[in-house]
Amino acid sequence: MTTPNTSYSHAATVFPVSDMEKSIVFYRDQLQFEVLFTWMEPIDYAVLKKDGIGIHLTLQDTPVVTSGRTALHVFVHDVDAVYANVTQHGTIIHTPIGNREYGMRDFDLKDPDGHIISFGMGIK
Repeated sequence: MTTPNTSYSHAATVFPVSDMEKSIVFYRDQLQFEVLFTWMEPIDYAVLKKDGIGIHLTLQDTPVVTSGRTALHVFVHDVDAVYANVTQHGTIIHTPIGNREYGMRDFDLKDPDGHIISFGMGIK
């Protein structure tokens, strides 16, 4: 039996971005994340948070390359309410909301750099 490691605190997703201002506007205005911290002027790094979800944005000098796969999956209590909220703010949906055979009701969206963010909840 191993002793649990209690030195971990939390983790954050770090997304490279090509246009910091555009990315901050997307996360703040469309997904309602709060901007907690910015560094440098013009901004080179930003920390955003909504509920228990933290996203860090880092400005890249080279083009941002994404894998075309989900970069972040956010588990929520009411995916239909989240879907209604983000679509109300003009967010472009990548994969429409629906019940999946893998036991989730979810949807995907893309941020301005093509990072895919999935929001979902388990279904019975």
